[in-house]
Amino acid sequence: METLSLLPEYAGLEVTHRQDDVWSGETQMFERWYQIGTMPSMPSVTTVLDMIGKPGLRDWKMNKAWEHAYNVAIADPWPQCPESEVKRYKTSWRARLDALKRESKAAGPTIMDVARKIGNDVHGNIAAWLQDQPYEMQHGEELGDQGLAQYKQALDSYTSWREESDVVPLWTERTIWSSKYQYAGSPDLVGSEGGRVVLLDWKTGAGVYPEYGAQVAAYANAVEELTGVK
Repeated sequence: METLSLLPEYAGLEVTHRQDDVWSGETQMFERWYQIGTMPSMPSVTTVLDMIGKPGLRDWKMNKAWEHAYNVAIADPWPQCPESEVKRYKTSWRARLDALKRESKAAGPTIMDVARKIGNDVHGNIAAWLQDQPYEMQHGEELGDQGLAQYKQALDSYTSWREESDVVPLWTERTIWSSKYQYAGSPDLVGSEGGRVVLLDWKTGAGVYPEYGAQVAAYANAVEELTGVK
């Protein structure tokens, strides 16, 4: 298969509006919404999946907070409180504890923000490669040496896979949607392999999680609905 076309009833439709990072007071999350033609706005697949509880992520954030607090205490032990200055030290210790609490709480989200930026640049670079276009890193100066090493590792992993893969790209970063179930999204690659249509989504995290299966299943369902191809 060298091409993949939309069914006639969908061929004239396109994304007329997309909203990213829309704060929802109802879900207490940032959401993404698509407007396809004149149809009602549809949430992105990732917005829907963000409603799934992730206890592993919660525990990871808590561990990073404790790790930060421990490292601060080891690196900079707090002084003993002289009896003659009990009142002053109580005040300074309370302020320092409050500051440590804020810093520790932010440790996990800070690491996640760097990971998100790495992911954005990896996705952007791969998309550019697939379209034979140049790519300029968006977050290079913000990643630090460790982040840049992770970025390079992810691209090396993709390159190794690409050299061994027979997948022929058909669609790259193309918005798809389900009129039946009212959601939309942009899978990283829809291609053909051995005469069948395959769908891929790049992940730069440290593990493989159950919601990834739900994500690509939603994309696959939308491709089938839009093209009639299994």
